[in-house]
Amino acid sequence: MKKMKYILIIMIFMVMTLLPIKFHANTTCIEYSSGSGTEEDPYQITNKYELDALRCNTNAYYILMNDINFTDVDFSSLGDFYNDGKYFEPISDFYGELDGNGYTINGLRENNSNIGLIEKNHGTIKNLNINNFQINVNNQNITKESNQTILYIGTVSAYNGGTIENCHNISLLEFNSSFAVDKAYIGGVTGYNVGTINNCSNSGTLKIVDSFNEYVYVGGIVGYNMSGEVSYSVNNEKISGTFGDNRADVGG
Repeated sequence: MKKMKYILIIMIFMVMTLLPIKFHANTTCIEYSSGSGTEEDPYQITNKYELDALRCNTNAYYILMNDINFTDVDFSSLGDFYNDGKYFEPISDFYGELDGNGYTINGLRENNSNIGLIEKNHGTIKNLNINNFQINVNNQNITKESNQTILYIGTVSAYNGGTIENCHNISLLEFNSSFAVDKAYIGGVTGYNVGTINNCSNSGTLKIVDSFNEYVYVGGIVGYNMSGEVSYSVNNEKISGTFGDNRADVGG
């Protein structure tokens, strides 16, 4: 009987070791197959799980080795990135370097208050394309600053205090506000900029319907440029909006 029990345990162990390991969006701290995270030898991102794992070390160097493609299945209730309906969560407070290497992130989806691949960029993001980024904005984790509630919405980053270079948005962004905040900053590349943006473009239409927020700032590249620098960047698409009686500043 004991012998049969041991055989059964060994068989279960063998089956488990043969099964593929499945990483979920809330357990993403995985080892990269290539790279050491230094400037000379960046971590190599080859799939969406390795992209998500970037949040586990936001001071390192990363490079995309191919396009990263998300699908509807990823965000279904049984998908790896459903994440209790929050989908892909923005990577907060990034101080490293992400080199898109000319490749594209396709089909990213977020349901959050601040929207962007990176929530707050303090490092460098370069050579990256964002395509078919689907957003839904909620009021669960709204930023509060000086007793004001604020939304930051972009594709590459919600808020930029670092460098964004040679990055391009090809996504239609639709923002339909169903709740009130004091300020909303919405841009095709980044919502709010106090850093440097160079050689970037927006080729996705921005559609804004907002009847609640007191101040709305919208731009093809940047929603609001506070004290940053924007150079050699262009908006190639239209911005349309309905803003009710609220103040709206709209730029290219």
